[in-house]
Amino acid sequence: MKSRVYGNPDADDGTELPIFYRHNTVLNWKKAISHFMPNAHLQWNEDTQTGNPTRSHQLGRLLRNIKRFQVQQRGAQSRVTRPLTVEEFEQMMEMISKLESKELALAAAAFSSLQLNMIGRLDDTSKFRLPELRQWAKYPNIAFLSRFPWSKNVREERDAPLQLVFAAGNPWYDCHSLMGLWLEYRFEFHPEENEFVFCVNGLEDPIRIKDTIRRILKTIFRDEDFIIREVGLLGTHSVRKFAVTFARGCGCSKVSASLLFYVSMVITTHLCDFT
Repeated sequence: MKSRVYGNPDADDGTELPIFYRHNTVLNWKKAISHFMPNAHLQWNEDTQTGNPTRSHQLGRLLRNIKRFQVQQRGAQSRVTRPLTVEEFEQMMEMISKLESKELALAAAAFSSLQLNMIGRLDDTSKFRLPELRQWAKYPNIAFLSRFPWSKNVREERDAPLQLVFAAGNPWYDCHSLMGLWLEYRFEFHPEENEFVFCVNGLEDPIRIKDTIRRILKTIFRDEDFIIREVGLLGTHSVRKFAVTFARGCGCSKVSASLLFYVSMVITTHLCDFT
């Protein structure tokens, strides 16, 4: 780990700067290695060389020193992406709508809108299946029902109930119209049996679907015409962070922000006229 973090396996972690990796990365290495240790629950014994080496005193000290330098802004630069701003999200959606491929434009626009409304990750939305898309019988013109039961935080069925996705007056946030356009195209040109909603080019693999959308967003964020509003890195996770940040900024508590359908009501002030 010292060789990876410092470029030198004999580095003094108390004085040298951890310039290549950050604390959370090393912590994930520790957890990954510990998973395969036969005696993972045992503390490492230096004298008998038994137990779990990831629970050794040396590794604990290394992690503490990496975190100390990181707090002092003397470690590796953070690669964590920041949330999109309102202007950046709308600009992203506009650039998606102008893609040369009509299919990619329709799919990516509906994909991003649903991801925002559901506060989903890229891989969560890529796995969105037709059985999880349902009509709200009570008010079909106002909202539809959906859920992401495969999210990594879902452990029980009650952790992923059906969520209401409301319509909106602003076209960049209106998941109804964007999903409607995509589904009309999808069933016309990909009528074959495919359980995934965003089966771009007939793809039946959620990993390939995710990679397709990721490449589109990556190209847009790096486009010279894309205007960056704030300092920080942008990535596929920025859409999810934008939804949570905006909801919390509108007065939602942490618990309220986790109620996914609520974001579709507060993410824009241009909600549709329900009357």
